[in-house]
Amino acid sequence: MKSFICVICGLTASISLSAAELKYDSPQTFYAGRETVINIKADGLNGKNFSWNLKYSGLTIAAAELAVPETGAIELKFTFPEIKEGVSTTAELTCVSGDKKLLKSIIFFSTNPFAFKKKFLEKMKIGLWAPSGDDSAKKLFESLGVVTSDVANFAEFKDKLLIITGMDFGNFSGLEKELVNICSAGTNILIINPKAGILPLKTESFRNMILSRNEKIMDFDKKFDSEKWGDSPPNEKSLNLVPVDTGAGIEVSGNKNAFTFMSAKIGKGELVIFTWDIFGKIEKSPTPVYLLEKLIAGIKQEATGNRQQATENKE
Repeated sequence: MKSFICVICGLTASISLSAAELKYDSPQTFYAGRETVINIKADGLNGKNFSWNLKYSGLTIAAAELAVPETGAIELKFTFPEIKEGVSTTAELTCVSGDKKLLKSIIFFSTNPFAFKKKFLEKMKIGLWAPSGDDSAKKLFESLGVVTSDVANFAEFKDKLLIITGMDFGNFSGLEKELVNICSAGTNILIINPKAGILPLKTESFRNMILSRNEKIMDFDKKFDSEKWGDSPPNEKSLNLVPVDTGAGIEVSGNKNAFTFMSAKIGKGELVIFTWDIFGKIEKSPTPVYLLEKLIAGIKQEATGNRQQATENKE
């Protein structure tokens, strides 16, 4: 009987040890110059000593030592020094408790990715249309020093980039025709986090149509977070393909796990729709504003490519 109890005790100890682990439970991107809070799960290590340090270029930026609380939840707080505007840098986090070790690369961004691109963006003449009256996009661009103009007559817009926010597709009959007309003439349109409704798609006018989920964020930069912006996912809504009288439509849905990104070439322009909450989560994570910069930069490259192609055709 005694030997049986010893076997049970040994099994219990073995299971407990095997369950012990250090797990990183936060995004990988943060703002430099602001307080950073990182969550670590130390399951099965309650009461044990825990130490951590953050190093950049061999220099220790922050470090501490503590006992793992009963909950196993550890919160690391520190402020990474400010860095040059428009850039990012990577630091290395090391956590140790007993024989368990966690290594993680943490990426820090400056606050303004547009710092050295303001003159070009001013020439680009970015138009903002917010049908719902939401001015969050305008305030963001103003805070970053980017010049934009409010669009009153959507149908007559002829500049290079139109950004639409707060759109309910159900409130605008015939919108799909206007989008095709504007894009065909050479305007690129970003529809950011539409509220609701179904947009019929004139797919016969589309080229290279793409539908993707949140992993698309990583296509713009591998350093970006695609699962968490701060303490929540990048999106609260998604995009579903649905049948409509004219063929197919894109519907704004509450299902977070469906498509979140759509793009299509239309004539000389491009239509991009996504449900990532760029303006609502910009304070929680640098990924939204840097993703916005990448989207606009992509349009800049597309415009340059179109001009080069036109020149080659003339020659």
